[in-house]
Amino acid sequence: YVLKKPSADHRLEIDKAIEKTLDAVGALLAGDMEKALARIHAQPPRPKPPRPAAAVRPPADPNPNANAKPNTDADADADAKETP
Repeated sequence: YVLKKPSADHRLEIDKAIEKTLDAVGALLAGDMEKALARIHAQPPRPKPPRPAAAVRPPADPNPNANAKPNTDADADADAKETP
């Protein structure tokens, strides 16, 4: 106790810190200070953010040329004149 008994939330955090420290005692006693510190200060992995929903595409037109203007002889003549 510093000034008063810790709150329930603080007590949980204190208990977690004690558990992490006890987990690192073996590495500390073996002389592996880096491993002990890594265990004490390790943070749980952050969860990945959810993927955005896929954009809804309109259904593909089964016959994309259905609305195309039919070629006429005049169009073919115009195309032939433009080609060098």
